[in-house]
This record gives sequence, structure tokens and C-alpha cells, in this order.
Amino acid sequence: PYPPVVAQPFRVLAAFPYAWSVAAWLTVSGALYAAAIAIVLRVCPAVAGRDRATVWLLALSFGPFAIETWLGGQL
Repeated sequence: PYPPVVAQPFRVLAAFPYAWSVAAWLTVSGALYAAAIAIVLRVCPAVAGRDRATVWLLALSFGPFAIETWLGGQL
């Protein structure tokens, strides 16, 4: 279901050993997710400053991200 353009970044990961590729995937995926959370918090003024820590904890413990995307390796 993904176009060939999606495969291009993964060609780089395929050149490395499996453990390094998984570590790189987890790092990039986690960084993109954290960046998305930070952007949402920046553009959403309704979230008070004291509630931002709760938003971070809830977002990082969100099951579909933690299990399917991050540990399962899905896009």
C-alpha cells in the first residue's frame, strides 16, 4: 500500500546490521513522534503549562504508538 518513494529511506537501513537498523528506526520514529507532540502543544494554547507534563506522559504511553508504531515498526 506504500509507494516506492517510501522504500528509499529504508534502503539506507538495509545496508546496516539488523540491530543498528532497529535502533535507528526507533530513534527516528520516536524523535518524529516527540516533535509532533511538541508542535501540537505549541499551537494549542488551551493546554495550560502545568498540564503539559500530563500530555507528554499520555502521548508517550498511548498504546497504538507504543506497540504498533514504535515496537512493531509500522509507519
